[in-house]
Amino acid sequence: MDARFLQQHVQYFASSGTNLSSELLAQITNSLTLCKSNNHFTKILFWGQVKGVKESYLICQGISGTDELNDRTTLYSLNGNDWRLLNTPGDAVQSDCMMIRGRFIGDPSYEYEQHEIKRMGTGNNTQEEDAVIHVKEEDRLATVVKMIDAEAMVVPRAAYIRNPAGIVTPNDGFSGLCSEKATNLENWLHFSGPVQLPNKSLLEKADQTAPIDFLRQASDDVPSEGSWSVQSERGPGVDSSLVKLRSLHWMGAEACHVPGTGVFSRCYFGDGQRNINLPFQLPIVNLPFQLPFQLPK
Repeated sequence: MDARFLQQHVQYFASSGTNLSSELLAQITNSLTLCKSNNHFTKILFWGQVKGVKESYLICQGISGTDELNDRTTLYSLNGNDWRLLNTPGDAVQSDCMMIRGRFIGDPSYEYEQHEIKRMGTGNNTQEEDAVIHVKEEDRLATVVKMIDAEAMVVPRAAYIRNPAGIVTPNDGFSGLCSEKATNLENWLHFSGPVQLPNKSLLEKADQTAPIDFLRQASDDVPSEGSWSVQSERGPGVDSSLVKLRSLHWMGAEACHVPGTGVFSRCYFGDGQRNINLPFQLPIVNLPFQLPFQLPK
């Protein structure tokens, strides 16, 4: 969410239990103002909060140039005053970080130690090795923020535009989606990249516009009918509606849009754990095969 409208945008997510005290909101607003000035950011966004056992991490992202998609720098804070740079580790470390289970501790210097059994070889030559994984919590935090950005942060279609030079900027001509389009996942795009867009038919490509449709649609997520919860609510304004999307892969990641206006926002307030049990929580419908037994009713 844009830090310039922090107190207003936080109200959009209040119905989900996202509550920040007025003291903390004032503290974050003042510290982000200083953070933007000290780091020479052109724009700063409040990303959200990753809750830990001892302490919680406040996350913000600064835009250092004009490209809001690729010129982002992530920072974190434990007290809401001091912001530290959050560097993303290498691919090997990221793979180890995603194998860690359990809640965050709240100490960036804490080191996880996890034992994993790896099987080497095939057949009678199979051998098992006990591999020990060591991961710092700061690296795990950076990896989780990157994954949530890629998988659970969405924006309305046409809210951003890409010029011929590949620079992504807010679309000044965006006047909002209607209520019917706002509840359709095809009109929500993952704000992450670069990505390889899925192949579409010529009929589907005919409805696309290159400067607008350069991101992956939320409707392409797997499972297609169980990755997002779309709800319409009453907004905080007078006679105002609000369309809200909640990610079921990353519980706590949400996006909202006020239909008919250019107002939209996104944030994350959760424990930083992916819901790996989602396929078992969804109802079984339209199975492509015949089960050898009857499911209990």
